[in-house]
Amino acid sequence: QGRLNCKKNILISLGTAYLDRKHLIQFEKQINLITKNRDFENCKIYLDKILYNKFARYKNVYRADYSGAMFKKMSIAIVKPGLGIINDCLSHGIYLISVELPFNREYSSNSNLINKNRLGKNSKSLIEAFKISLHILNEKQKLKEMFYRYKRLKWNGENNLYNYLRTTKP
Repeated sequence: QGRLNCKKNILISLGTAYLDRKHLIQFEKQINLITKNRDFENCKIYLDKILYNKFARYKNVYRADYSGAMFKKMSIAIVKPGLGIINDCLSHGIYLISVELPFNREYSSNSNLINKNRLGKNSKSLIEAFKISLHILNEKQKLKEMFYRYKRLKWNGENNLYNYLRTTKP
């Protein structure tokens, strides 16, 4: 619950899956515009290793290490919605904004599920996602509502399934 009192910390996670050069350049241009935006001068932005190397010289940009300590600092995550990052963000109570990427059906499906189940928002670009995050960071009540919604979800279902499969005879 301490994260509700945290400063403005935003994670941008585009995952470890391959991004073609066209999308990578597009994301780099968008992040460059975002880091120069005055509204985000007071935000700490955590980036994947791929993107961090380009923006390491900015004072408010940090490398994401995906540790428990890092997740405890985050208020909002702008993600390419793979199952691993969705699980990490929701289990830590981090508000999700998914970036829809047209080249992978899994990510499009996950984005739609996040939006349909009211677990976060969708956006078409990083710029739009940052505008949404700025609006949400200014509404602490919205962050609290989502935090408590996430905390009511059931976790570790994969462990229960694994234990069931392990104990069931073939």
